[in-house]
Amino acid sequence: MKTSHHRGILTLAFGQQRYVDMAIQLARSIRMNSPNQTLAVVTDRSETDMKPWFDLVIPINPAHGTGMAAQKLDLYDNSPFRETIYIDADCLVVRDLAFLWTLFAGLEMAAIGSELRSGSWAGMDVRNTCSQLAIPYVIQLQGGVYYFRQGDLAHRIFRTARELVARYDELGIARLRGAINDEPLISLAMAMCHQHPVDDSGRGMRTRLGLSGTFEMDVLEGQCRFTKHGTVVEPAIMHFGGRNTNGFYYRREKRKMDLHEKGGLPRRAASNLVNLAWRPLHAALVCRKRLKRRIAALSSYGY
Repeated sequence: MKTSHHRGILTLAFGQQRYVDMAIQLARSIRMNSPNQTLAVVTDRSETDMKPWFDLVIPINPAHGTGMAAQKLDLYDNSPFRETIYIDADCLVVRDLAFLWTLFAGLEMAAIGSELRSGSWAGMDVRNTCSQLAIPYVIQLQGGVYYFRQGDLAHRIFRTARELVARYDELGIARLRGAINDEPLISLAMAMCHQHPVDDSGRGMRTRLGLSGTFEMDVLEGQCRFTKHGTVVEPAIMHFGGRNTNGFYYRREKRKMDLHEKGGLPRRAASNLVNLAWRPLHAALVCRKRLKRRIAALSSYGY
Protein backbone atom coordinates (compact mmCIF):
# COMPACT_ATOMS: atom_id res chain seq x y z
CA MET A 1 0.00 0.00 0.00
CA LYS A 2 1.23 3.50 -0.83
CA THR A 3 1.75 5.43 2.40
CA SER A 4 -0.13 8.72 2.58
CA HIS A 5 0.36 9.82 6.21
CA HIS A 6 3.42 10.34 8.39
CA ARG A 7 2.40 8.31 11.45
CA GLY A 8 -0.65 6.81 13.10
CA ILE A 9 -2.33 4.00 15.01
CA LEU A 10 -3.56 0.92 13.13
CA THR A 11 -5.90 -1.87 14.24
CA LEU A 12 -7.85 -4.76 12.72
CA ALA A 13 -11.64 -5.27 12.78
CA PHE A 14 -13.20 -8.09 10.80
CA GLY A 15 -15.27 -11.23 11.14
CA GLN A 16 -17.72 -11.49 14.03
CA GLN A 17 -19.38 -8.27 15.16
CA ARG A 18 -17.82 -8.49 18.62
CA TYR A 19 -14.37 -7.99 17.09
CA VAL A 20 -15.60 -4.90 15.28
CA ASP A 21 -17.17 -3.63 18.51
CA MET A 22 -13.85 -4.09 20.33
CA ALA A 23 -12.04 -2.02 17.69
CA ILE A 24 -14.62 0.73 18.13
CA GLN A 25 -14.12 0.74 21.93
CA LEU A 26 -10.36 0.96 21.38
CA ALA A 27 -10.85 3.91 19.04
CA ARG A 28 -13.15 5.64 21.55
CA SER A 29 -10.58 5.28 24.32
CA ILE A 30 -7.84 6.71 22.07
CA ARG A 31 -10.04 9.63 21.03
CA MET A 32 -10.68 10.41 24.69
CA ASN A 33 -7.14 9.99 26.01
CA SER A 34 -4.79 10.52 23.05
CA PRO A 35 -6.84 12.70 20.69
CA ASN A 36 -3.96 13.83 18.46
CA GLN A 37 -3.39 10.36 16.98
CA THR A 38 -4.50 9.49 13.45
CA LEU A 39 -6.49 6.24 13.55
CA ALA A 40 -6.76 3.63 10.79
CA VAL A 41 -8.58 0.30 10.64
CA VAL A 42 -8.28 -2.66 8.30
CA THR A 43 -11.80 -4.06 8.11
CA ASP A 44 -14.41 -5.99 6.17
CA ARG A 45 -17.06 -3.43 7.18
CA SER A 46 -18.07 -0.47 5.04
CA GLU A 47 -16.43 2.93 5.28
CA THR A 48 -19.80 4.33 6.37
CA ASP A 49 -19.87 1.93 9.33
CA MET A 50 -16.35 2.73 10.54
CA LYS A 51 -15.78 6.39 9.64
CA PRO A 52 -17.38 7.76 12.83
CA TRP A 53 -14.44 6.32 14.79
CA PHE A 54 -11.53 6.06 12.34
CA ASP A 55 -9.80 8.60 10.12
CA LEU A 56 -8.84 5.98 7.54
CA VAL A 57 -10.81 2.86 6.62
CA ILE A 58 -8.84 0.24 4.67
CA PRO A 59 -10.67 -2.68 3.02
CA ILE A 60 -9.34 -6.04 4.16
CA ASN A 61 -7.54 -8.16 1.57
CA PRO A 62 -8.94 -11.73 1.79
CA ALA A 63 -5.96 -12.98 -0.20
CA HIS A 64 -3.83 -12.37 2.89
CA GLY A 65 -5.81 -15.02 4.81
CA THR A 66 -8.93 -15.08 6.93
CA GLY A 67 -7.39 -15.50 10.39
CA MET A 68 -6.17 -12.77 12.73
CA ALA A 69 -2.57 -13.99 12.69
CA ALA A 70 -2.48 -14.06 8.88
CA GLN A 71 -3.73 -10.49 8.72
CA LYS A 72 -1.22 -9.36 11.35
CA LEU A 73 1.60 -10.82 9.29
CA ASP A 74 0.53 -8.46 6.50
CA LEU A 75 0.32 -5.29 8.59
CA TYR A 76 3.29 -3.84 6.73
CA ASP A 77 1.47 -4.05 3.40
CA ASN A 78 -1.80 -2.73 4.83
CA SER A 79 -0.57 0.29 6.76
CA PRO A 80 -1.18 3.74 5.23
CA PHE A 81 1.49 5.27 7.49
CA ARG A 82 5.23 5.77 7.16
CA GLU A 83 5.40 5.04 10.90
CA THR A 84 2.84 2.70 12.45
CA ILE A 85 1.91 1.65 15.95
CA TYR A 86 -0.36 -1.37 15.68
CA ILE A 87 -2.67 -2.06 18.66
CA ASP A 88 -4.89 -5.14 19.06
CA ALA A 89 -8.60 -4.33 19.07
CA ASP A 90 -9.15 -5.91 22.51
CA CYS A 91 -7.21 -3.12 24.24
CA LEU A 92 -8.25 0.11 25.93
CA VAL A 93 -6.03 3.19 26.17
CA VAL A 94 -6.00 5.16 29.43
CA ARG A 95 -3.32 7.81 28.75
CA ASP A 96 -1.76 9.84 25.95
CA LEU A 97 0.32 7.65 23.63
CA ALA A 98 2.74 10.37 22.49
CA PHE A 99 5.52 8.88 24.65
CA LEU A 100 5.46 5.67 22.58
CA TRP A 101 6.69 7.52 19.49
CA THR A 102 9.65 8.68 21.58
CA LEU A 103 10.21 5.16 22.94
CA PHE A 104 10.35 3.72 19.41
CA ALA A 105 12.27 6.63 17.85
CA GLY A 106 15.12 5.56 15.58
CA LEU A 107 13.94 1.94 15.32
CA GLU A 108 12.77 0.22 12.15
CA MET A 109 10.57 -2.31 13.96
CA ALA A 110 9.93 -2.93 17.63
CA ALA A 111 7.96 -5.02 20.07
CA ILE A 112 7.80 -4.81 23.86
CA GLY A 113 9.43 -7.81 25.49
CA SER A 114 12.65 -9.51 26.56
CA GLU A 115 15.28 -11.87 25.17
CA LEU A 116 15.17 -15.58 26.00
CA ARG A 117 18.14 -17.91 25.55
CA SER A 118 16.79 -20.97 27.36
CA GLY A 119 13.59 -22.43 28.73
CA SER A 120 10.35 -22.65 26.80
CA TRP A 121 8.01 -20.14 25.21
CA ALA A 122 5.05 -20.46 22.83
CA GLY A 123 5.55 -24.22 22.80
CA MET A 124 9.17 -23.94 21.66
CA ASP A 125 12.26 -25.29 23.36
CA VAL A 126 14.20 -22.03 23.13
CA ARG A 127 17.69 -23.58 22.86
CA ASN A 128 16.57 -25.97 20.12
CA THR A 129 14.84 -23.22 18.16
CA CYS A 130 17.87 -20.95 18.44
CA SER A 131 20.03 -23.79 17.15
CA GLN A 132 17.65 -24.56 14.26
CA LEU A 133 17.58 -20.94 13.09
CA ALA A 134 21.14 -19.99 14.08
CA ILE A 135 19.96 -17.11 16.28
CA PRO A 136 21.31 -16.15 19.73
CA TYR A 137 17.94 -15.52 21.36
CA VAL A 138 14.17 -15.62 21.00
CA ILE A 139 12.20 -12.46 21.73
CA GLN A 140 9.46 -13.11 24.28
CA LEU A 141 6.90 -10.55 23.23
CA GLN A 142 3.20 -9.80 23.49
CA GLY A 143 1.76 -9.05 20.07
CA GLY A 144 -0.84 -6.57 21.26
CA VAL A 145 1.48 -3.76 20.14
CA TYR A 146 3.95 -3.58 17.25
CA TYR A 147 5.83 -0.58 15.90
CA PHE A 148 7.28 -0.44 12.40
CA ARG A 149 8.60 2.09 9.93
CA GLN A 150 8.30 1.70 6.17
CA GLY A 151 11.68 0.51 4.88
CA ASP A 152 13.73 -2.49 3.84
CA LEU A 153 14.26 -3.88 7.35
CA ALA A 154 10.63 -3.93 8.49
CA HIS A 155 9.59 -5.31 5.10
CA ARG A 156 12.16 -8.11 5.48
CA ILE A 157 10.99 -8.95 9.00
CA PHE A 158 7.35 -9.34 7.94
CA ARG A 159 8.37 -11.33 4.85
CA THR A 160 10.54 -13.63 6.99
CA ALA A 161 7.68 -14.14 9.46
CA ARG A 162 5.40 -15.21 6.60
CA GLU A 163 8.05 -17.60 5.29
CA LEU A 164 8.37 -19.21 8.73
CA VAL A 165 4.71 -20.27 8.61
CA ALA A 166 5.79 -23.25 6.47
CA ARG A 167 8.08 -24.37 9.33
CA TYR A 168 5.59 -23.64 12.11
CA ASP A 169 5.16 -27.21 13.38
CA GLU A 170 8.76 -28.17 12.67
CA LEU A 171 9.91 -25.40 15.01
CA GLY A 172 7.59 -26.68 17.73
CA ILE A 173 5.45 -23.56 17.94
CA ALA A 174 2.16 -24.13 19.76
CA ARG A 175 -1.08 -23.44 17.93
CA LEU A 176 -3.86 -21.36 19.46
CA ARG A 177 -7.16 -23.19 19.15
CA GLY A 178 -5.76 -24.90 16.05
CA ALA A 179 -4.56 -21.68 14.39
CA ILE A 180 -1.11 -20.17 13.98
CA ASN A 181 0.09 -17.47 16.37
CA ASP A 182 1.71 -14.32 14.97
CA GLU A 183 3.77 -13.61 18.10
CA PRO A 184 6.43 -16.35 17.82
CA LEU A 185 6.69 -15.81 14.06
CA ILE A 186 7.35 -12.09 14.46
CA SER A 187 9.66 -12.86 17.39
CA LEU A 188 11.82 -15.26 15.38
CA ALA A 189 11.83 -13.03 12.31
CA MET A 190 13.02 -10.07 14.39
CA ALA A 191 15.80 -12.16 15.95
CA MET A 192 16.84 -13.47 12.51
CA CYS A 193 17.10 -9.82 11.39
CA HIS A 194 19.21 -8.93 14.47
CA GLN A 195 16.56 -6.83 16.20
CA HIS A 196 16.06 -6.52 19.95
CA PRO A 197 12.96 -6.04 22.13
CA VAL A 198 12.09 -2.72 23.76
CA ASP A 199 11.83 -2.27 27.53
CA ASP A 200 8.88 0.02 28.25
CA SER A 201 9.36 -0.05 32.06
CA GLY A 202 5.80 -1.33 32.45
CA ARG A 203 4.27 1.83 30.95
CA GLY A 204 3.46 0.78 27.39
CA MET A 205 1.18 -2.25 27.16
CA ARG A 206 0.45 -5.15 29.50
CA THR A 207 -2.03 -8.00 29.90
CA ARG A 208 -3.44 -9.23 33.21
CA LEU A 209 -1.52 -12.52 32.94
CA GLY A 210 0.57 -12.97 36.07
CA LEU A 211 -1.49 -10.45 38.05
CA SER A 212 -1.45 -10.60 41.84
CA GLY A 213 -3.31 -8.41 44.31
CA THR A 214 -5.64 -5.62 43.25
CA PHE A 215 -6.29 -4.34 39.75
CA GLU A 216 -6.89 -0.59 39.46
CA MET A 217 -8.17 0.90 36.22
CA ASP A 218 -10.09 3.99 35.18
CA VAL A 219 -10.26 4.82 31.49
CA LEU A 220 -11.58 8.32 32.22
CA GLU A 221 -9.10 9.16 34.99
CA GLY A 222 -5.95 7.95 33.21
CA GLN A 223 -5.35 5.12 35.63
CA CYS A 224 -4.16 1.54 35.19
CA ARG A 225 -1.99 -0.02 37.89
CA PHE A 226 -1.41 -3.57 39.10
CA THR A 227 1.29 -6.02 40.13
CA LYS A 228 2.40 -8.41 37.38
CA HIS A 229 4.88 -11.18 38.15
CA GLY A 230 5.87 -9.29 41.30
CA THR A 231 6.47 -5.92 39.60
CA VAL A 232 4.15 -2.91 39.70
CA VAL A 233 3.18 -1.82 36.17
CA GLU A 234 1.20 1.20 34.96
CA PRO A 235 0.46 0.59 31.28
CA ALA A 236 -1.09 3.22 29.04
CA ILE A 237 -2.55 0.36 26.97
CA MET A 238 -4.47 -2.33 28.83
CA HIS A 239 -4.65 -5.50 26.75
CA PHE A 240 -7.60 -7.56 27.94
CA GLY A 241 -7.41 -10.54 25.59
CA GLY A 242 -10.48 -11.41 23.52
CA ARG A 243 -12.46 -13.46 26.05
CA ASN A 244 -11.82 -11.02 28.89
CA THR A 245 -13.72 -8.30 27.04
CA ASN A 246 -16.83 -10.06 28.38
CA GLY A 247 -15.51 -9.64 31.91
CA PHE A 248 -16.22 -7.17 34.69
CA TYR A 249 -13.44 -4.61 34.18
CA TYR A 250 -13.79 -4.19 30.43
CA ARG A 251 -17.58 -3.83 30.64
CA ARG A 252 -17.27 -1.37 33.53
CA GLU A 253 -14.80 0.85 31.64
CA LYS A 254 -16.96 0.72 28.51
CA ARG A 255 -19.91 1.91 30.59
CA LYS A 256 -17.85 4.86 31.84
CA MET A 257 -17.06 5.88 28.26
CA ASP A 258 -20.77 5.59 27.40
CA LEU A 259 -21.82 7.91 30.24
CA HIS A 260 -19.14 10.45 29.42
CA GLU A 261 -19.48 10.41 25.63
CA LYS A 262 -23.16 9.69 25.09
CA GLY A 263 -24.59 10.85 28.41
CA GLY A 264 -22.58 14.05 28.52
CA LEU A 265 -21.35 13.58 32.10
CA PRO A 266 -17.95 15.03 33.07
CA ARG A 267 -15.19 12.43 33.35
CA ARG A 268 -15.00 12.30 37.13
CA ALA A 269 -18.77 12.24 37.56
CA ALA A 270 -19.17 9.41 35.04
CA SER A 271 -16.34 7.46 36.64
CA ASN A 272 -17.63 7.86 40.19
CA LEU A 273 -21.20 7.00 39.22
CA VAL A 274 -20.22 3.79 37.42
CA ASN A 275 -17.81 2.73 40.16
CA LEU A 276 -20.56 3.20 42.74
CA ALA A 277 -23.17 1.34 40.69
CA TRP A 278 -20.84 -1.57 39.90
CA ARG A 279 -19.33 -1.94 43.38
CA PRO A 280 -21.85 -4.57 44.59
CA LEU A 281 -21.16 -6.70 41.51
CA HIS A 282 -17.43 -6.38 42.08
CA ALA A 283 -17.82 -7.40 45.73
CA ALA A 284 -19.84 -10.45 44.68
CA LEU A 285 -17.17 -11.47 42.17
CA VAL A 286 -14.41 -11.13 44.78
CA CYS A 287 -16.40 -13.24 47.26
CA ARG A 288 -16.98 -15.91 44.64
CA LYS A 289 -13.25 -16.10 43.85
CA ARG A 290 -12.37 -16.35 47.53
CA LEU A 291 -14.97 -19.06 48.03
CA LYS A 292 -13.57 -21.05 45.10
CA ARG A 293 -10.06 -20.82 46.56
CA ARG A 294 -11.36 -21.92 49.96
CA ILE A 295 -13.19 -24.91 48.47
CA ALA A 296 -10.08 -25.87 46.48
CA ALA A 297 -7.97 -25.68 49.64
CA LEU A 298 -10.40 -27.87 51.58
CA SER A 299 -10.52 -30.35 48.70
CA SER A 300 -6.74 -30.68 48.77
CA TYR A 301 -7.03 -31.86 52.39
CA GLY A 302 -9.66 -34.43 51.45
CA TYR A 303 -12.67 -32.64 52.97
